[in-house]
Amino acid sequence: NLGNYKNNITIYKKTVHWYLMEYISGEFSMHDDEFDSVEWIEISIAKNKITHKNEKDVLGKVLAIFKK
Repeated sequence: NLGNYKNNITIYKKTVHWYLMEYISGEFSMHDDEFDSVEWIEISIAKNKITHKNEKDVLGKVLAIFKK
């Protein structure tokens, strides 16, 4: 028996900044350890890989920029 357990939840507010970039050069294996992997992919593939609604919204805004 583990006894009573109380889960204290802390909610953090954060701001995420998005940048629209174009690959010029560099080695992907030299990425920051914060990321599991880094890759450049076609937008059509990105649409299928994105799982979070807010990220889908950002991609929609990017597509609108390219359609102008």
